[in-house]
Amino acid sequence: MPSRHDGSPFLKVLNASDFDGLKSESFSFYSKKLKLNGFRYFYDRDEFKGVVIFFHGAGNGHLAYTRELNAIPEKGYLVYVY
Repeated sequence: MPSRHDGSPFLKVLNASDFDGLKSESFSFYSKKLKLNGFRYFYDRDEFKGVVIFFHGAGNGHLAYTRELNAIPEKGYLVYVY
């Protein structure tokens, strides 16, 4: 894939701030020598039902899936995307 498609004028891009109460925090970690960057999405809770690792595929960035990244935490899950 030669390039990502974030910021395409043909996609309506939403952010966490477009959803009342949805939080987004950036994070990074190393996989061997490769640094991976991502975000965690959640609603403030004392406990989560579980953790979901959201793989958004090649090409589109995770912001193309912000509606889904809101729906899963709304149900009580912590979501990681990178």
